[in-house]
Amino acid sequence: MEARIRHRGIAGPRRRLLPPLARSGRRSQAPDLRPADEPITPEAAGTLTGLFRLRVSRTPHALAYRQFENGRWRDYRWHEITAEVARWRAGLAAEGFAIGDRVAMSLPNGVDWVCFDQAALALGLVTVPLYTTDSPGNLAHILADSGARLVLLDSDAPWVALVAQADPLPALQRVLFRRLTGAVPGPAPGSAPSSAQDPRLRALDDWLPAKPTSAATAEMEQTSAKAPSPSASRPGFGSRSGSTSDPTPRSTSHPSSHPSSHPASLASQSEFDSATDPDALATLIYTSGTTGRSKGVMLSHRNILTNAAAVIARIPPRPSDVFLSFLPLAHAFERTVGHYLPMMAGCTIAYARSINQLRDDLMTIRPTVLLSVPRVYDKVYLAIQGKLGSEGVQRRLLDTTVRIGWQRFQANQGRQAPPSLMDQIRWSLLDRLVAAVLVTHAPAAEHGHLKPGPSERAVLQGSPPPLAADQYECSPSLTLPRNVQ
Repeated sequence: MEARIRHRGIAGPRRRLLPPLARSGRRSQAPDLRPADEPITPEAAGTLTGLFRLRVSRTPHALAYRQFENGRWRDYRWHEITAEVARWRAGLAAEGFAIGDRVAMSLPNGVDWVCFDQAALALGLVTVPLYTTDSPGNLAHILADSGARLVLLDSDAPWVALVAQADPLPALQRVLFRRLTGAVPGPAPGSAPSSAQDPRLRALDDWLPAKPTSAATAEMEQTSAKAPSPSASRPGFGSRSGSTSDPTPRSTSHPSSHPSSHPASLASQSEFDSATDPDALATLIYTSGTTGRSKGVMLSHRNILTNAAAVIARIPPRPSDVFLSFLPLAHAFERTVGHYLPMMAGCTIAYARSINQLRDDLMTIRPTVLLSVPRVYDKVYLAIQGKLGSEGVQRRLLDTTVRIGWQRFQANQGRQAPPSLMDQIRWSLLDRLVAAVLVTHAPAAEHGHLKPGPSERAVLQGSPPPLAADQYECSPSLTLPRNVQ
């Protein structure tokens, strides 16, 4: 109950989403004159929607995302992403949600996650990311506690487990399945669930509007590039009342019958955004904390943008940087530093296929930036220790490498004197014979080791839980020669 009160008390009248062409009175904004290779600032973006629009307008043909599809890696340019976001936005708009309504998604990292997030935020909706590996009981709790109006699931299998929890979800209006496994049987084998079973259930392919034509896509890109910033719009347009029960009838029409689902009107949608207030609630990220059930943490557009900008100020990214994303986007660390930060800086994000395939993806993508967590480094360390054993020449070489490497790291930090001349001579050999071999030829994390690629220049990690002292000593000893920050 406490968590419910915390994120329900957002003042302001409940606003219905207006049709795109029905809004007016937007003030114009001076064009964005910053160089394309400069990061977008929180002040320039205003909101996360404004960030996306500025990125598309600055570098429409730059490489935005890479993901593995149908047996190969596929590249997505920013102008392609804005066309996909418009489709998702049209589908959400057809549901008749109110500004501030919660919409949840349980998807692996990828372009669909990005498009759903951006489409929802542009309509003034509040996104509730869910872990794909979370328990059905906790997922049901989050959906009920947040008052989610819609949930997007990777497949129909989790829904069966959710229904088995017998938790009432009175606010849930729509349930979307990206893949059909037969867990929720349709009227025919392999078919989508019928409305007679549960009118809320839909297959994503049936729910999304058709892809726009090439001409409509070009028009959409031009409109998006000319769209005003949210900071130039009238203030306060994006609040909601505390109640989740709204007596106003809601549209449940199929997206294909909604005007916004047609390609001609998709372009007009990008000109108008319901998300205009930087301090409006953007997302609810649920965390267990130390006791009790998961609680929703309220984050505004400004919260996320300023956090990402603070990281940029400390570790400036380059537009040429390539991020390899494998931590779940449901977590604030990956979402802020591994998703919105690259968007601000104009970097490319590649989505790893899985932890099991992480080593192959590292070798293929050759990322320059990798986000990780201490648990991964712990597995790296334990795998190295287990492979070398406690005695032998290789063990002594590794121990000497770690000792000298740690001293070099401490000296670079100004904490102690540099290694002796003899140790510096030893290091010139150990760097090539030990450190470089471990960094280049180690197996993947799931099988023992996370291998930074030779092109990596930054490995960033979340903080808890802490590593042991000997693990801290081992990591910089191996990664500093690769210029890992």
